[in-house]
Amino acid sequence: MTFENIEFIAIDLDGTLLDDKKNISKNSIEALQSTINKGIIISYASGRSLKSMHNVLKQFRPNGPIITYNGVKIYDQKYNIISHQLFSKNDSIEVIKYSLFNNLTMIIWSNELIYCSKINDNIVKYASVSGLKPIILGFELTNYNEVINQGIDKILIYEEHGLLLDVQKDLHFLENTHIEFSSPYYLEFYHKNASKGKGVVKVCETLNIPLEKTMAFGDQPNDASMLEVVKFPIIMGNSTDELKNRFKNETLSNNNDGVAYILNKIVV
Repeated sequence: MTFENIEFIAIDLDGTLLDDKKNISKNSIEALQSTINKGIIISYASGRSLKSMHNVLKQFRPNGPIITYNGVKIYDQKYNIISHQLFSKNDSIEVIKYSLFNNLTMIIWSNELIYCSKINDNIVKYASVSGLKPIILGFELTNYNEVINQGIDKILIYEEHGLLLDVQKDLHFLENTHIEFSSPYYLEFYHKNASKGKGVVKVCETLNIPLEKTMAFGDQPNDASMLEVVKFPIIMGNSTDELKNRFKNETLSNNNDGVAYILNKIVV
């Protein structure tokens, strides 16, 4: 299996390019650089913020724009903002109220900082990945007014999968909001006009690259929108069953250099 005439590739990070220890393997770094040397533009497309990508960018920095917060915020190579779609103020209030009332582990991203109502094991784990110290706001809704007014990029609820399925059903009425899983334990909320797919389209328009010459890699439901818009969607061996039922091109797992395996098959 080979792939030809590709000019742009969008790559998810966690569960895709990164192994389970959150590292990029030597083989993957070599494959990424070889692909760039062929004249192909590579972008990261992640649910992470730019700050929480710091360690990843130190391991390997791609030559294309960086899609963050699932397409909410896109940066060029000089870290100038190409586009930014803040979460609906009214919908963000609904999610915060619901999370506080139900004592859920909620993480709010705003201005590259993270806010939460409490500290627990889930928050500690999440903060260690993001590399940021969470700001605790407690359980009074009024404590969140400043964050709400300055603008929220996304809200994430970190709980057991079964509970998150109930949360997804309860909050499905939010008309201006994408509600998507980025892992079985992460349910994310952000503006409906933002997604990885729309982020890829925006980047390709900016770079004047037709979608017929694009590829993307992903493993979770929040990757589906970009897998749908590219010519060559590639899912990981560790992808969810939902993605495996929708997309046929499957590579090796994230722990077995699945991205590198495909990159080494690209013919220009």
